[in-house]
Amino acid sequence: MEEVQSGDVIFSYQGKRIRAVSIAKYDCYQDIIPPEFGENAPWKAEGRRVDAEYKDLETPILLEELNELLSPYLNDAQFPIKKNGKGGKEGYLFRVNRIVGEEILAMRDLSHLPNISQEKRSFTELSKKEITSRKRLIDARIGQGYFRKELIRNWETCAVTGTESTAMLTASHIKPWKWSNNFQRLDPNNGLLLTSAYDTAFDKGLITFDEKGSLIQSSSIESADLLRSGIQPLARLRSYNENIEGYMDFHRQKVFVE
Repeated sequence: MEEVQSGDVIFSYQGKRIRAVSIAKYDCYQDIIPPEFGENAPWKAEGRRVDAEYKDLETPILLEELNELLSPYLNDAQFPIKKNGKGGKEGYLFRVNRIVGEEILAMRDLSHLPNISQEKRSFTELSKKEITSRKRLIDARIGQGYFRKELIRNWETCAVTGTESTAMLTASHIKPWKWSNNFQRLDPNNGLLLTSAYDTAFDKGLITFDEKGSLIQSSSIESADLLRSGIQPLARLRSYNENIEGYMDFHRQKVFVE
């Protein structure tokens, strides 16, 4: 689930047939379980969520129609169909390769879907607001667009070193992308503008920052190696506030390697 990204095509399979096609509107994100499952749902309170557009196929695709297409892949342990080709494996979501996906789409005249830009990919016409929202999230995933511009406006230079050349700086999420909801992914309070060494160490949990913005070093890396890479063990963020702390606390608890 956490690998699903905006624009991915998802096939719904049940009863030895593909019954529907969906398009992921945004990347997968962490969220609480829907209230309709009730307070005593047999799952954790939080899970992974993918918002998607869903389209029932007027004529479902029978598994037997796919025998020739699927036969070369049946020995793959990660493939969704059993080795004998007579049914699907038990599981929630499986990855299929591009060749299989494109052939299935072609069977129901949906080959055009992967060729539409990710921010506009849809079964229906999207509003300008929806297109803008999707594009911002796609850009934020790679540290570009609105999110990066907001971090540059907030920090102006590297959040630690003061390096002024924005070409040398990376827009880094504090609470990682895969654990953030769509609001948090675009919230500039959930971001630091960092030079390469600090960004890499922060992303891998080798450093974090305390409630006052002072650097905390992981015991898994030597101070000498930090210094060699250009990281000062006594460094601190140039500014800090409670809005950043809300995200940084998550980083300390879930990402930082003590």
